[in-house]
Amino acid sequence: MMSSPTYLEIVVPPVGILRYLMLTFLNATLSSEIKSLRLQGDKAIIETKAVNVNEVLAQTMERAARRLEEYTKDRKIDIPLTGNEKKTFGTFQKSLNLPQGSTFVEALKTYAQELRKYNPQKLTAAFSSFGTGDFIPMSILKPDFYTLTRAPFMKGKERLEIKLNIDYLMTLIAGYIFSRLGGAPYDIQKGKTEYHTVHLLPYDIGSIYSEIYTLWSPIKEKGKFSIIPGLKPEEAVMLWLSLILPKNTPDLFLLSMKDPSGSKPASIGVSYHLPISSFITRSGEKLQKIKDDKKLEGYLKDLLIKALTPAKAENLKIRERAIEIVKLLFLALQKGNEKERDELLLRASRIETSLLLGGKTEDDERWIVYKGRRLAEAIPL
Repeated sequence: MMSSPTYLEIVVPPVGILRYLMLTFLNATLSSEIKSLRLQGDKAIIETKAVNVNEVLAQTMERAARRLEEYTKDRKIDIPLTGNEKKTFGTFQKSLNLPQGSTFVEALKTYAQELRKYNPQKLTAAFSSFGTGDFIPMSILKPDFYTLTRAPFMKGKERLEIKLNIDYLMTLIAGYIFSRLGGAPYDIQKGKTEYHTVHLLPYDIGSIYSEIYTLWSPIKEKGKFSIIPGLKPEEAVMLWLSLILPKNTPDLFLLSMKDPSGSKPASIGVSYHLPISSFITRSGEKLQKIKDDKKLEGYLKDLLIKALTPAKAENLKIRERAIEIVKLLFLALQKGNEKERDELLLRASRIETSLLLGGKTEDDERWIVYKGRRLAEAIPL
Protein backbone atom coordinates (compact mmCIF):
# COMPACT_ATOMS: atom_id res chain seq x y z
CA MET A 1 0.00 0.00 0.00
CA MET A 2 1.12 3.51 -0.82
CA SER A 3 1.92 5.79 2.17
CA SER A 4 1.13 9.46 1.64
CA PRO A 5 -0.38 12.20 3.82
CA THR A 6 -3.13 12.73 1.21
CA TYR A 7 -3.78 9.10 0.15
CA LEU A 8 -5.17 6.14 2.08
CA GLU A 9 -6.42 2.66 1.25
CA ILE A 10 -8.85 1.13 3.74
CA VAL A 11 -9.66 -2.58 3.65
CA VAL A 12 -13.45 -2.76 3.91
CA PRO A 13 -15.27 -5.68 5.60
CA PRO A 14 -16.28 -8.07 2.80
CA VAL A 15 -19.93 -8.73 3.77
CA GLY A 16 -22.79 -7.94 6.09
CA ILE A 17 -23.69 -5.07 8.34
CA LEU A 18 -20.05 -4.50 9.27
CA ARG A 19 -19.43 -3.58 5.62
CA TYR A 20 -22.45 -1.26 5.46
CA LEU A 21 -21.39 0.52 8.65
CA MET A 22 -17.90 1.08 7.24
CA LEU A 23 -19.40 2.46 4.01
CA THR A 24 -21.59 4.75 6.13
CA PHE A 25 -18.53 6.14 7.88
CA LEU A 26 -16.68 6.61 4.59
CA ASN A 27 -19.65 8.48 3.09
CA ALA A 28 -19.63 10.73 6.14
CA THR A 29 -16.05 11.79 5.31
CA LEU A 30 -17.16 13.36 2.03
CA SER A 31 -16.50 17.09 2.06
CA SER A 32 -14.84 19.81 0.02
CA GLU A 33 -11.49 18.47 1.27
CA ILE A 34 -11.93 15.16 -0.57
CA LYS A 35 -10.46 14.90 -4.04
CA SER A 36 -11.72 11.37 -4.62
CA LEU A 37 -13.36 8.55 -2.66
CA ARG A 38 -14.01 5.27 -4.46
CA LEU A 39 -14.47 1.56 -3.91
CA GLN A 40 -12.09 -0.85 -5.60
CA GLY A 41 -13.10 -4.37 -4.66
CA ASP A 42 -12.80 -4.66 -0.89
CA LYS A 43 -10.72 -1.50 -0.63
CA ALA A 44 -11.84 2.08 -0.27
CA ILE A 45 -9.39 4.64 -1.64
CA ILE A 46 -9.41 8.16 -0.20
CA GLU A 47 -7.48 11.03 -1.77
CA THR A 48 -7.58 14.52 -0.30
CA LYS A 49 -6.80 17.81 -2.05
CA ALA A 50 -4.36 19.28 0.45
CA VAL A 51 -5.23 18.44 4.03
CA ASN A 52 -3.92 15.16 5.43
CA VAL A 53 -6.25 12.15 5.31
CA ASN A 54 -5.98 11.62 9.06
CA GLU A 55 -7.30 15.16 9.61
CA VAL A 56 -10.38 14.34 7.50
CA LEU A 57 -10.93 11.14 9.49
CA ALA A 58 -10.46 13.02 12.77
CA GLN A 59 -13.00 15.68 11.78
CA THR A 60 -15.49 12.96 10.86
CA MET A 61 -15.00 11.35 14.27
CA GLU A 62 -15.66 14.70 15.95
CA ARG A 63 -18.86 15.09 13.91
CA ALA A 64 -19.94 11.64 15.09
CA ALA A 65 -19.27 12.75 18.68
CA ARG A 66 -21.43 15.87 18.23
CA ARG A 67 -24.20 13.83 16.64
CA LEU A 68 -24.06 11.35 19.52
CA GLU A 69 -24.26 14.20 22.04
CA GLU A 70 -27.35 15.54 20.30
CA TYR A 71 -28.93 12.09 20.09
CA THR A 72 -28.49 11.43 23.81
CA LYS A 73 -30.01 14.71 25.04
CA ASP A 74 -33.42 13.05 25.49
CA ARG A 75 -32.10 9.56 26.19
CA LYS A 76 -30.42 7.76 29.07
CA ILE A 77 -27.94 5.85 26.90
CA ASP A 78 -25.60 6.75 24.07
CA ILE A 79 -24.46 3.38 22.68
CA PRO A 80 -26.49 0.36 23.88
CA LEU A 81 -24.43 -2.56 25.21
CA THR A 82 -24.98 -5.93 26.85
CA GLY A 83 -23.90 -6.43 30.45
CA ASN A 84 -20.71 -8.19 29.37
CA GLU A 85 -19.93 -5.48 26.82
CA LYS A 86 -20.23 -2.84 29.52
CA LYS A 87 -17.63 -4.74 31.57
CA THR A 88 -15.20 -5.01 28.65
CA PHE A 89 -15.68 -1.33 27.81
CA GLY A 90 -13.10 -0.72 30.54
CA THR A 91 -10.38 -2.33 28.37
CA PHE A 92 -11.51 -0.17 25.49
CA GLN A 93 -11.24 2.97 27.63
CA LYS A 94 -7.80 1.94 28.85
CA SER A 95 -6.47 1.68 25.30
CA LEU A 96 -7.37 5.35 24.80
CA ASN A 97 -6.00 6.35 28.23
CA LEU A 98 -9.46 7.33 29.38
CA PRO A 99 -10.55 7.10 33.01
CA GLN A 100 -13.13 4.49 33.97
CA GLY A 101 -16.65 5.81 33.53
CA SER A 102 -15.83 7.80 30.38
CA THR A 103 -18.50 8.05 27.70
CA PHE A 104 -18.46 7.12 24.03
CA VAL A 105 -18.56 10.82 23.20
CA GLU A 106 -15.30 11.27 25.10
CA ALA A 107 -13.85 8.19 23.44
CA LEU A 108 -14.65 9.54 19.95
CA LYS A 109 -13.11 12.93 20.74
CA THR A 110 -10.01 11.35 22.26
CA TYR A 111 -9.55 8.99 19.33
CA ALA A 112 -9.88 11.94 16.92
CA GLN A 113 -6.94 13.59 18.65
CA GLU A 114 -4.96 10.36 18.44
CA LEU A 115 -5.66 10.12 14.70
CA ARG A 116 -4.13 13.54 14.16
CA LYS A 117 -0.83 12.19 15.53
CA TYR A 118 -0.67 9.26 13.07
CA ASN A 119 2.04 9.49 10.42
CA PRO A 120 1.21 8.07 6.94
CA GLN A 121 2.86 4.71 7.72
CA LYS A 122 0.90 4.20 10.95
CA LEU A 123 -2.37 5.25 9.30
CA THR A 124 -1.80 2.83 6.40
CA ALA A 125 -1.04 -0.01 8.81
CA ALA A 126 -4.11 0.76 10.91
CA PHE A 127 -6.51 0.04 8.04
CA SER A 128 -4.49 -2.55 6.09
CA SER A 129 -6.13 -5.70 7.51
CA PHE A 130 -9.70 -6.18 8.69
CA GLY A 131 -10.44 -8.72 11.42
CA THR A 132 -7.22 -8.62 13.42
CA GLY A 133 -6.87 -6.91 16.77
CA ASP A 134 -7.74 -7.12 20.46
CA PHE A 135 -11.37 -5.99 20.53
CA ILE A 136 -14.51 -8.04 19.92
CA PRO A 137 -17.10 -5.82 18.19
CA MET A 138 -20.34 -5.19 20.09
CA SER A 139 -23.52 -6.98 19.08
CA ILE A 140 -24.96 -3.75 17.62
CA LEU A 141 -22.18 -3.79 15.01
CA LYS A 142 -22.76 -7.36 13.89
CA PRO A 143 -26.30 -8.46 14.78
CA ASP A 144 -26.33 -10.65 11.65
CA PHE A 145 -23.29 -12.60 12.94
CA TYR A 146 -23.49 -12.23 16.68
CA THR A 147 -23.02 -15.76 18.03
CA LEU A 148 -23.20 -18.69 15.66
CA THR A 149 -22.79 -18.66 11.89
CA ARG A 150 -25.66 -19.37 9.53
CA ALA A 151 -23.66 -19.89 6.36
CA PRO A 152 -23.72 -22.59 3.64
CA PHE A 153 -21.96 -25.85 4.59
CA MET A 154 -21.96 -24.89 8.28
CA LYS A 155 -24.05 -26.56 10.97
CA GLY A 156 -24.67 -23.39 12.95
CA LYS A 157 -22.25 -24.41 15.67
CA GLU A 158 -19.23 -22.53 14.39
CA ARG A 159 -18.63 -19.30 16.27
CA LEU A 160 -17.78 -16.28 14.19
CA GLU A 161 -14.61 -14.91 15.73
CA ILE A 162 -13.95 -11.33 14.72
CA LYS A 163 -11.50 -9.12 16.52
CA LEU A 164 -10.69 -5.56 15.58
CA ASN A 165 -8.00 -3.03 16.26
CA ILE A 166 -9.00 0.26 17.87
CA ASP A 167 -9.11 2.04 14.51
CA TYR A 168 -11.66 -0.29 12.89
CA LEU A 169 -13.70 -0.43 16.09
CA MET A 170 -13.96 3.36 16.29
CA THR A 171 -14.83 3.79 12.60
CA LEU A 172 -17.58 1.16 12.88
CA ILE A 173 -18.98 2.82 16.01
CA ALA A 174 -19.00 6.15 14.14
CA GLY A 175 -20.74 4.42 11.20
CA TYR A 176 -23.36 3.12 13.62
CA ILE A 177 -23.93 6.65 14.92
CA PHE A 178 -24.28 8.16 11.43
CA SER A 179 -26.63 5.43 10.14
CA ARG A 180 -28.88 5.49 13.22
CA LEU A 181 -31.96 7.53 12.38
CA GLY A 182 -33.90 7.10 15.61
CA GLY A 183 -36.46 4.72 17.02
CA ALA A 184 -39.63 3.36 15.44
CA PRO A 185 -42.47 1.24 16.84
CA TYR A 186 -42.02 -2.41 15.85
CA ASP A 187 -44.81 -4.25 17.64
CA ILE A 188 -47.13 -4.22 20.64
CA GLN A 189 -46.47 -6.87 23.25
CA LYS A 190 -48.72 -7.19 26.33
CA GLY A 191 -50.11 -3.72 25.71
CA LYS A 192 -46.66 -2.09 25.51
CA THR A 193 -45.11 -0.72 22.32
CA GLU A 194 -41.75 -2.23 21.47
CA TYR A 195 -39.40 0.25 19.80
CA HIS A 196 -36.51 -0.65 17.54
CA THR A 197 -33.54 1.43 16.46
CA VAL A 198 -33.67 2.20 12.72
CA HIS A 199 -30.65 2.35 10.43
CA LEU A 200 -30.43 3.34 6.76
CA LEU A 201 -27.32 1.80 5.25
CA PRO A 202 -25.59 2.29 1.89
CA TYR A 203 -24.46 -0.31 -0.62
CA ASP A 204 -21.93 2.04 -2.17
CA ILE A 205 -20.11 5.35 -1.86
CA GLY A 206 -21.50 8.68 -3.10
CA SER A 207 -22.33 12.22 -2.02
CA ILE A 208 -26.08 11.50 -2.02
CA TYR A 209 -25.67 9.45 1.15
CA SER A 210 -24.46 12.52 3.04
CA GLU A 211 -27.77 14.21 2.15
CA ILE A 212 -29.75 11.24 3.45
CA TYR A 213 -28.13 11.39 6.88
CA THR A 214 -29.26 15.00 7.34
CA LEU A 215 -32.80 13.60 7.64
CA TRP A 216 -32.00 12.29 11.11
CA SER A 217 -34.82 12.56 13.66
CA PRO A 218 -37.35 14.74 11.84
CA ILE A 219 -40.19 13.35 14.01
CA LYS A 220 -40.39 13.51 17.77
CA GLU A 221 -43.34 12.03 19.59
CA LYS A 222 -43.52 11.26 23.31
CA GLY A 223 -39.77 11.48 23.69
CA LYS A 224 -39.11 9.02 20.83
CA PHE A 225 -37.25 10.22 17.77
CA SER A 226 -38.06 8.54 14.48
CA ILE A 227 -37.73 8.96 10.75
CA ILE A 228 -40.68 6.64 10.16
CA PRO A 229 -43.90 5.85 12.09
CA GLY A 230 -43.48 2.06 11.89
CA LEU A 231 -41.65 -0.80 10.22
CA LYS A 232 -44.25 -3.06 8.62
CA PRO A 233 -45.43 -3.61 5.90
CA GLU A 234 -42.47 -3.09 3.57
CA GLU A 235 -44.58 -1.37 0.89
CA ALA A 236 -45.59 1.32 3.37
CA VAL A 237 -41.97 1.79 4.44
CA MET A 238 -40.96 2.27 0.80
CA LEU A 239 -43.73 4.79 0.16
CA TRP A 240 -42.95 6.78 3.31
CA LEU A 241 -39.25 7.03 2.51
CA SER A 242 -40.03 7.92 -1.12
CA LEU A 243 -41.91 10.97 0.19
CA ILE A 244 -39.02 12.30 2.28
CA LEU A 245 -35.82 11.15 0.53
CA PRO A 246 -34.15 13.08 -2.33
CA LYS A 247 -35.29 12.15 -5.86
CA ASN A 248 -31.92 10.71 -6.83
CA THR A 249 -31.70 8.40 -3.79
CA PRO A 250 -29.99 5.11 -4.68
CA ASP A 251 -31.02 1.72 -3.31
CA LEU A 252 -30.68 1.41 0.46
CA PHE A 253 -30.67 -1.25 3.15
CA LEU A 254 -33.04 -0.57 6.04
CA LEU A 255 -32.36 -2.38 9.29
CA SER A 256 -34.20 -2.29 12.59
CA MET A 257 -32.60 -3.60 15.76
CA LYS A 258 -33.89 -4.35 19.20
CA ASP A 259 -31.25 -2.83 21.44
CA PRO A 260 -29.24 -5.14 23.70
CA SER A 261 -30.40 -5.44 27.28
CA GLY A 262 -28.87 -7.33 30.19
CA SER A 263 -27.37 -10.51 28.77
CA LYS A 264 -29.41 -10.31 25.55
CA PRO A 265 -27.48 -9.06 22.49
CA ALA A 266 -28.91 -6.81 19.79
CA SER A 267 -31.34 -8.63 17.49
CA ILE A 268 -32.66 -7.81 14.04
CA GLY A 269 -36.33 -6.90 13.65
CA VAL A 270 -36.71 -6.13 9.95
CA SER A 271 -34.13 -5.97 7.18
CA TYR A 272 -35.27 -4.62 3.81
CA HIS A 273 -33.50 -4.11 0.53
CA LEU A 274 -35.20 -0.92 -0.65
CA PRO A 275 -34.96 -0.33 -4.42
CA ILE A 276 -35.84 3.35 -3.94
CA SER A 277 -34.24 4.42 -7.21
CA SER A 278 -36.22 2.05 -9.44
CA PHE A 279 -39.45 2.66 -7.51
CA ILE A 280 -39.17 6.44 -7.90
CA THR A 281 -38.41 5.94 -11.62
CA ARG A 282 -41.48 3.73 -12.12
CA SER A 283 -43.80 5.92 -10.06
CA GLY A 284 -42.20 9.28 -10.86
CA GLU A 285 -45.04 11.30 -12.44
CA LYS A 286 -47.79 9.69 -10.37
CA LEU A 287 -46.01 10.03 -7.04
CA GLN A 288 -44.90 13.57 -7.87
CA LYS A 289 -48.49 14.63 -8.55
CA ILE A 290 -49.44 13.51 -5.05
CA LYS A 291 -46.42 15.23 -3.50
CA ASP A 292 -47.26 18.48 -5.31
CA ASP A 293 -50.79 18.52 -3.84
CA LYS A 294 -50.55 19.11 -0.08
CA LYS A 295 -54.03 17.69 0.56
CA LEU A 296 -53.29 14.48 -1.37
CA GLU A 297 -49.86 14.18 0.25
CA GLY A 298 -51.58 14.55 3.63
CA TYR A 299 -54.03 11.78 2.73
CA LEU A 300 -51.16 9.50 1.76
CA LYS A 301 -49.25 10.21 4.97
CA ASP A 302 -52.40 9.59 7.03
CA LEU A 303 -52.87 6.20 5.34
CA LEU A 304 -49.22 5.27 5.84
CA ILE A 305 -49.27 6.22 9.52
CA LYS A 306 -52.36 4.04 10.04
CA ALA A 307 -50.74 1.14 8.15
CA LEU A 308 -47.32 1.40 9.80
CA THR A 309 -48.27 2.06 13.42
CA PRO A 310 -48.67 -1.13 15.49
CA ALA A 311 -52.25 -1.39 16.74
CA LYS A 312 -53.86 -2.80 19.83
CA ALA A 313 -56.56 -5.45 19.37
CA GLU A 314 -59.42 -2.95 19.32
CA ASN A 315 -57.81 -0.99 16.45
CA LEU A 316 -56.41 -3.93 14.50
CA LYS A 317 -59.22 -3.94 11.92
CA ILE A 318 -58.54 -0.29 11.07
CA ARG A 319 -54.83 -0.98 10.58
CA GLU A 320 -55.52 -4.06 8.42
CA ARG A 321 -57.78 -1.97 6.18
CA ALA A 322 -55.11 0.70 5.87
CA ILE A 323 -52.51 -1.95 4.96
CA GLU A 324 -54.84 -3.34 2.27
CA ILE A 325 -55.32 0.11 0.71
CA VAL A 326 -51.61 0.99 0.93
CA LYS A 327 -50.52 -2.23 -0.76
CA LEU A 328 -52.93 -1.60 -3.64
CA LEU A 329 -51.75 2.00 -3.85
CA PHE A 330 -48.11 0.90 -3.91
CA LEU A 331 -48.83 -1.15 -7.05
CA ALA A 332 -51.15 1.42 -8.63
CA LEU A 333 -48.51 4.15 -8.49
CA GLN A 334 -46.07 2.25 -10.68
CA LYS A 335 -45.92 2.66 -14.45
CA GLY A 336 -47.91 0.11 -16.42
CA ASN A 337 -50.12 -0.83 -13.46
CA GLU A 338 -53.38 0.77 -14.65
CA LYS A 339 -55.25 -2.43 -13.72
CA GLU A 340 -54.15 -2.06 -10.09
CA ARG A 341 -55.24 1.56 -10.08
CA ASP A 342 -58.72 0.51 -11.26
CA GLU A 343 -58.80 -2.27 -8.64
CA LEU A 344 -57.95 0.21 -5.88
CA LEU A 345 -60.62 2.63 -7.05
CA LEU A 346 -63.29 -0.08 -7.28
CA ARG A 347 -62.36 -1.70 -3.96
CA ALA A 348 -62.28 1.60 -2.06
CA SER A 349 -65.56 2.76 -3.60
CA ARG A 350 -67.37 -0.47 -2.71
CA ILE A 351 -66.19 -0.45 0.91
CA GLU A 352 -66.97 3.25 1.32
CA THR A 353 -70.48 2.80 -0.08
CA SER A 354 -71.11 -0.15 2.24
CA LEU A 355 -69.98 1.83 5.28
CA LEU A 356 -72.05 4.88 4.33
CA LEU A 357 -75.16 2.72 3.86
CA GLY A 358 -74.49 1.31 7.30
CA GLY A 359 -74.52 4.82 8.76
CA LYS A 360 -70.78 4.90 9.48
CA THR A 361 -70.15 8.36 8.05
CA GLU A 362 -67.46 9.35 10.54
CA ASP A 363 -65.96 5.89 11.05
CA ASP A 364 -62.13 5.62 10.87
CA GLU A 365 -62.40 2.82 8.34
CA ARG A 366 -64.61 4.99 6.14
CA TRP A 367 -62.03 7.80 6.18
CA ILE A 368 -59.26 5.35 5.24
CA VAL A 369 -61.09 4.10 2.15
CA TYR A 370 -62.24 7.63 1.29
CA LYS A 371 -58.62 8.83 1.22
CA GLY A 372 -57.60 5.74 -0.74
CA ARG A 373 -60.32 6.46 -3.31
CA ARG A 374 -59.31 10.11 -3.63
CA LEU A 375 -55.68 9.10 -4.18
CA ALA A 376 -56.70 6.51 -6.80
CA GLU A 377 -58.77 9.13 -8.64
CA ALA A 378 -55.75 11.49 -8.68
CA ILE A 379 -53.37 8.94 -10.25
CA PRO A 380 -53.00 9.87 -13.93
CA LEU A 381 -53.65 7.07 -16.44
